[in-house]
Amino acid sequence: MFAKFLMLIIGSYLIGSIPFSFLVAKILKKIDIRRVGSGNPGATNVYRTCGFKIGMFAFFMDALKGFLAVYGLVTLLKFSVEIISIVQIIAFITVVAGHNWTVFLRFKGGKGMATSAGALIAIDWRVCLILFLIWCLCLVLTRYVSFSSIISATILPVMFWLYKLPLATIIFGFFIGGLAIYRHKNNIKRLLKGEESKIYEKKK
Repeated sequence: MFAKFLMLIIGSYLIGSIPFSFLVAKILKKIDIRRVGSGNPGATNVYRTCGFKIGMFAFFMDALKGFLAVYGLVTLLKFSVEIISIVQIIAFITVVAGHNWTVFLRFKGGKGMATSAGALIAIDWRVCLILFLIWCLCLVLTRYVSFSSIISATILPVMFWLYKLPLATIIFGFFIGGLAIYRHKNNIKRLLKGEESKIYEKKK
């Protein structure tokens, strides 16, 4: 059992560490995403600097990492049903950690929203769908990607509770939501100062 958990942690972290947004921008546009726009190697910065289609492709690939870790790797290692919630939480944490602090980019990665979305689909697609709709509504009303992401992260544990997911998953919702908000701390500062760029604007 210990070997399984070790493989889960290492495997999820390495899956999350694959810097797809960085690779997509590098291969398709020949640019280092860390040196343009916000400098963040995530899908939003790819969208701002490389366009909608490439940005959406980067988002999909980053989300796929989360799903592969929380569903694919967990299924492959054949954990018992009794501990599946705990196992999914461990995979969720480590795959997002891999994205946020990727070993391949000197431990400087994205904010983990796309990867979290993919992992969330594996846990409960209904919660992911509702949070996505809330995110879209906030984006339409405010045009701020960061604000929309912060609102979705805040609502996450509430949705876990409403859908009566295991207590461990609800508690985890507070943790991962808090982590997402923390990763947006610089965005929050810019929002308060009125300096945050909207979705159709170049990075200020």
